[in-house]
Amino acid sequence: MTLRFSSGVIAHVEGTWAHRQFSTAFEFSGTDGVIDYDSQKQKAVMTEIHQTEGSGAGVAVPESPLQLSPYDRELRHFISCIETGSEPVVTAEDAYEAVVISHAALASIADGDVVEITAEGVKLS
Repeated sequence: MTLRFSSGVIAHVEGTWAHRQFSTAFEFSGTDGVIDYDSQKQKAVMTEIHQTEGSGAGVAVPESPLQLSPYDRELRHFISCIETGSEPVVTAEDAYEAVVISHAALASIADGDVVEITAEGVKLS
C-alpha cells in the first residue's frame, strides 16, 4: 500500500507470504531523505539523506542488518516483556492504528479509490 502523511511524507508498505516465509518491506520518502527496509535483505535498513543543493547526491548507508524474521523479533520481544515486566515497544494504541490503516487499505482495494484517514475516521474520496 502507498500512504501519504499530512506532513507530506510518502510511504510504500508491503507484507507478503510470497517468499518461503513472511516478509515485510517499507520505504518512507520525505524532503530530507529516504528510509528503506526489506526483511529479506541481509542489510535490512538503508537510509539516503539528501544533501544540500550543489553538494552532490545522497548516499545509501547500511544501518541495521536483521538476522531474524519480523515474527521472530516480535515474539522474542513479547516474551521478554512478559519475563521482565517491561513495556512493549508497540502499544495497544499502535496496534489499533495499524488495524485502522489495514481497513482503509481494504476499502481502497474494494473501491479502487483513495481513502483518507482523519481524526474522525476513515473517509472515502
